[in-house]
Amino acid sequence: MGTPEHEVAEEIHRRQVQGQAAAQLTRPLLSRGWRIAYVGWGAPILPVIGFFFLVVLSIVALIHGVLAIVKGNTSGGLRLVLAAWLGSTGVGLLWMGVYALLSSLF
Repeated sequence: MGTPEHEVAEEIHRRQVQGQAAAQLTRPLLSRGWRIAYVGWGAPILPVIGFFFLVVLSIVALIHGVLAIVKGNTSGGLRLVLAAWLGSTGVGLLWMGVYALLSSLF
């Protein structure tokens, strides 16, 4: 037989509270992960060592995103993981293009 409406409503409310609690719990972790990703994207302004920092900081940002997913904030963690992965790839290619252009000019 079907479940009573109040049990369904209680289950929905319980899941909403769990989602809000997970978001509150992982907010500092995600903000730190985003800061790390931003610093990593700017690191290649230093020609050689910057690409090393781009890779290392991208991995650290990925780890922060995975930890947020594990702690229950799937949407925020997944956004950070995808941004760290795809963003770092795009930023790395962009900086390599900038350096190739500069090397052809000078």
